[in-house]
Amino acid sequence: LAALTKLQAEMDKIRQETRADYTTAKADLELALQGVRKALGVLREYYGGAALLQDGSAMGSLMQQPAPPPAHAKSTGAGQGIINILEVVESDFAENLAKENTEEADAQSDYDKTSQENKVAKTLK
Repeated sequence: LAALTKLQAEMDKIRQETRADYTTAKADLELALQGVRKALGVLREYYGGAALLQDGSAMGSLMQQPAPPPAHAKSTGAGQGIINILEVVESDFAENLAKENTEEADAQSDYDKTSQENKVAKTLK
């Protein structure tokens, strides 16, 4: 009975540590994913030629962007390359986040199952 209690205490400690690691990793991946998506949005808007929407009010006409200098040209080839790389990074972060979520769910399930078995074994002894 003492060995079972000691085993359960060890499992509890390990579970708390893995849960803390998961929480940290999840927060980091969500933050990274949010940043990549924001960067992609900005780059797509710039290189995609999307114009800022004006609401037609008097303030809107005052807030118009100046025309770009005549020598300015968007380097769409380089921009598309950067966008492609960021899309791969976004995909990797999303995949890693899904993997972390799955591993956490599996670990929690295993912990719950083993804890329940330990409770039953304690009750029977």
